[in-house]
Amino acid sequence: LVFYFRPKITKSNILSGILYCAILFVVVWSIARGGINEIKDVGLFSNRDILYNRVDRYLGDNSYALGDNLYKIHNRLTGIAYQLGQNYIASFSPKFLFDEGGQGVLHNLGYFGWLYQIDFFFIILGVIFICWKRERLGWIVLAWLAISPLTSFFTKDHPSSTRLFPMSGAFAILSAYGASELIAFFEKKSKVKYLLSLVIAIIFAANFLFFLDYYFVHFNNFRARFLYYGFKEAAMMVNANPDKKVVLIGPENFPYINFLFYSQYDPNKFRSEVVYYPQGGTEFRFVKGFGRFEFPWAIDRVFSQDGVLYFDRTRPADSRNIIRLPSGEPLFTYYTLSDLDPLTTDVR
Repeated sequence: LVFYFRPKITKSNILSGILYCAILFVVVWSIARGGINEIKDVGLFSNRDILYNRVDRYLGDNSYALGDNLYKIHNRLTGIAYQLGQNYIASFSPKFLFDEGGQGVLHNLGYFGWLYQIDFFFIILGVIFICWKRERLGWIVLAWLAISPLTSFFTKDHPSSTRLFPMSGAFAILSAYGASELIAFFEKKSKVKYLLSLVIAIIFAANFLFFLDYYFVHFNNFRARFLYYGFKEAAMMVNANPDKKVVLIGPENFPYINFLFYSQYDPNKFRSEVVYYPQGGTEFRFVKGFGRFEFPWAIDRVFSQDGVLYFDRTRPADSRNIIRLPSGEPLFTYYTLSDLDPLTTDVR
């Protein structure tokens, strides 16, 4: 942009630009300091699954047992480069944009795309009109769209709706421009123009209605498990039993946050008591326990103790004390030692 508008740049523009860049540097630096650790977890450059699927599996299937030198094409460089290409293309896939969204279950509605279906036609029209009319600043929008995937394409969970969010502005401009130019194309035919405008408005309204239904009605049910549904109920039971130790399965769900919040736990007390699991190659720190709370990876009911309130994954034979999702699917079975069948350790 600086290069393109260089004839119009003045000294005051330069001073403003220096100040802007200085502020931007501070913001980017503060974000990057925390992001470096996350890159270690989400980046694909050292991800063993990706390296196996793109490199190791081809080198280990004995296809080159006779000494074919083609095996040299399968290496870390070509494997990562191929995956980067796949990730970039996936940013523009119809499945991501118009059907299911990205991979993160909490960042997508599921079976409802990132954009409205009608946007597809107007985005195509927007690109066509920009090229046909040779819009002077049209290249900015196209360049914006082309470089936006770079925020996400080097991560393992691509496409990511949150990391690809910078694309949304370019898509919105292209869609609006395409619709506007299509209507303007019939400027001299007023009846056709108004009828077309009405049809477009109705289709957009229908798409929006579907979005409202998916988001406010179905999303909470479909994603209830991933929205940590049921943890509030567990926390309320814990608050009603202040004399019992609490054991809840699944530290990967960060359940301790709910107990801290709903019991208004003293933050300083938590910091002095908390015990973490070893990180084991990930930057995320899972809480093993604090105070009277313990969060194991698995619970063996055979060794259940008196004076402990347990929250375990529900067994098929458990018939009561079950916290369920809105769909009726069981989430947790809560119990004390007296609730267990002495022969089967089921809760009946």
